[in-house]
Amino acid sequence: MVGIKVSTQNLCDELLERRYGEVVVDEKLRRQFHRCLNIMVFKVSGLRFSHDENHHCMSIELPAEFFDRPDFLWKGKPSDTKIGKFYDILKNILREFDNFYVDSFVKPSSTNLRLKLNFHLAGFVEGEKHIEDTLIKDLFVHLEDLWSKLRYKLKIYKWDML
Repeated sequence: MVGIKVSTQNLCDELLERRYGEVVVDEKLRRQFHRCLNIMVFKVSGLRFSHDENHHCMSIELPAEFFDRPDFLWKGKPSDTKIGKFYDILKNILREFDNFYVDSFVKPSSTNLRLKLNFHLAGFVEGEKHIEDTLIKDLFVHLEDLWSKLRYKLKIYKWDML
């Protein structure tokens, strides 16, 4: 019998009813979580994820390919001025949001085409619940809402790329 290939959507659907605390401690589930986050929420090719479980923080790092767009280039090469302008606008926008910030230790430039965004996940929890008890589907809803608002704010500044 030939093995049945499970669709990506089924893998994500299976994960939605699990609790965050269960998912992040299991390597296989955490990889599945990251994959589904990118498919369902962020939709950025090459995105890298990391976690700081002590502080309940998740980071996404936008890869160099993210900056390979006309808005960041000058004469076909990455422009410090354009990248810096985007970074400053992003930092200003993020001041309006709770639980979401730009990692100032990974500042993008023409020679360091990386950008890291941090999410303080415990801030998404309402009431007396803990992040470990939060269902993945609820976390996805919060992250998707936040990401959508960020994309909208960037569009106001003519940065339609996320």
